[in-house]
Amino acid sequence: MRDILIPSRFERNIDGARPNLARRLSAPGQDRTTQKLRLAVDNIDILDLLPKVTVPTIVFHCLRDTLVPFDQGRRLAASISNVKLVALDSENHALLSDEPAWAKFVGEMEAFLMDEG
Repeated sequence: MRDILIPSRFERNIDGARPNLARRLSAPGQDRTTQKLRLAVDNIDILDLLPKVTVPTIVFHCLRDTLVPFDQGRRLAASISNVKLVALDSENHALLSDEPAWAKFVGEMEAFLMDEG
């Protein structure tokens, strides 16, 4: 699962490409827990609840996320009225503190938390 959440930490194929995520998750021998987790997450649908969010909200999403496409983060943010979408330049689903995008994440989060509006 860690190579799915944080692909920049794990080896690429010989040609430099990453294996297709769907193919990796459905491959024979793939950890059953990982498969079950992915199926459970894929079946969660909260889009109809998002318009009910009334507090200021910040959504962070990595532009090249290999687990959840950026467009899904954009759709989530578009469904909330008082939202700020922050695109992070990373391929990881779980951002790491040594990535260049980490500084943007921290700065945006601090600004969001300090905002009294």
